[in-house]
Amino acid sequence: MSDGLTVLDRAMFEHNLLAASRLYANIGFGPLGELLGIGGEKAEEMTAKMIEQGR
Repeated sequence: MSDGLTVLDRAMFEHNLLAASRLYANIGFGPLGELLGIGGEKAEEMTAKMIEQGR
């Protein structure tokens, strides 16, 4: 993929991001990135893209 992630990796991170959103009402991108095993900047990019897509 254009961001260096495989389809499986992207699906896993997006699933885990959705799961984290159900557990945490307020979490910064740094801690979210740590939780997901990616950087805070990458977590912010993925979150923004999912919000943009209405997910």
